[in-house]
Amino acid sequence: MKPVVAATGDIVNVSDSGIAVNAKLLPNTAPKTKDSQGRPMTPWPFGTYRVAPGVVWVASSYNPWSFDSRYFGPIPIRIIRGRLKPLLTR
Repeated sequence: MKPVVAATGDIVNVSDSGIAVNAKLLPNTAPKTKDSQGRPMTPWPFGTYRVAPGVVWVASSYNPWSFDSRYFGPIPIRIIRGRLKPLLTR
């Protein structure tokens, strides 16, 4: 389960600082160079991307170790299996 952070038309910038969407850097999205077991991890190529129709970017802003679009880039909407809705809100 990953939050969708960017959709059609959004501007995504991927850098060593993390993922920025429409010029707002998302916390905890800086890519790691190695996983928790020391294996190398390759981030998505750094650069600026306009989100194309039919794809989204997903990223966790609360888990710096999340395996998400910072490593595999945009994903096709058609592979999303479901949507979660909050059960409780404050």
